Amino acid sequence: MNILSYAPILHLEFDTQAELGLSMCRIQEFYESSNPELKGKGFSWHKFIEEHVDDQGRMSYFQDWSGFNFPVDAVWRFNQLKLADLSPAEQRIIHFVEYHPVKYIIGNVVRDTETAQHELVHAYYHMNPEYRAKVTSLIGDHITNSIPLYQQFVNVFVLCGYSEDVYYDEINAFISCDDTEATLGITIPHEVIEQFVTLRKQYVPEVL
Repeated sequence: MNILSYAPILHLEFDTQAELGLSMCRIQEFYESSNPELKGKGFSWHKFIEEHVDDQGRMSYFQDWSGFNFPVDAVWRFNQLKLADLSPAEQRIIHFVEYHPVKYIIGNVVRDTETAQHELVHAYYHMNPEYRAKVTSLIGDHITNSIPLYQQFVNVFVLCGYSEDVYYDEINAFISCDDTEATLGITIPHEVIEQFVTLRKQYVPEVL
């Protein structure tokens, strides 16, 4: 686990996909899982595995997610559960936010700048009310005003396991950072993408 910045964003980089997932998955699922057995609940590592493994014993969770993000209050609430099986990585994250003025935590594999940019957008969406308001306006003008288009996002997010309360956050991150046609199978008009990207560049630092 490498620390790129402490505050206001604790940016963590990991050497491997496995280390990333094992370090951040429980806090992430506690924060925004669509699974009511996990979101906002205290759950063991056994429970986490039980909820993600299929009947054949396969579990793709750690391949599915290239980055993680959550606000510091999610860490505080997770820590208040006083779980007996905290991993060393979870303990380090809790320790960092206890001693530094952290507002948001993001994580990605080392040198994965595309994912880092995506996760950084989540952080600024959460921390900057002005940016969030302008994003909401753009989504209203170009996404939710088209029920079929918005429904495409909803369908993908349900399959991915996103909680409904982060849909706008995710729509913005995917449109402003990623090729939505390649990653989600959703085609967005070029002029709409440009508006999201332009807005992102006004408020979110570029990851180099």
